[in-house]
Amino acid sequence: MSNLTTTHGANAALRCAVLVGVGFVLSGCFAEQQSKRAACELQAKAAKLSFTYGSAGPRTFAVGSEAGAYIVDCMLAAGYECSVTADERCGATAQLIMPQIAYCFVPNGRVEYWLYRAEKAFFSI
Repeated sequence: MSNLTTTHGANAALRCAVLVGVGFVLSGCFAEQQSKRAACELQAKAAKLSFTYGSAGPRTFAVGSEAGAYIVDCMLAAGYECSVTADERCGATAQLIMPQIAYCFVPNGRVEYWLYRAEKAFFSI
């Protein structure tokens, strides 16, 4: 009987440790996305790209400015795509500032996308 209790306690502790570990892994996904977006913005500023709406020419409606276009391309190279449906904060009226909001990017990879969705659902990012 004591072996059964010990085994059950060990299994419960292992399950708890796995859940905590998954929580730590998930909690880093959006933070990484934010830091990559910030790095892309810093690169745009360093390149002295315009943040003025309309400076992106034909891409103006989607990205707003030269810097916005650069941020979208930079994030695409980092494995994230800009999406109006990524978050309620990225609706059609917010397209002018979408590239400046980390919530408006979603991971390209299937596994990364589902990890992002899980983090969003469980940690209210």
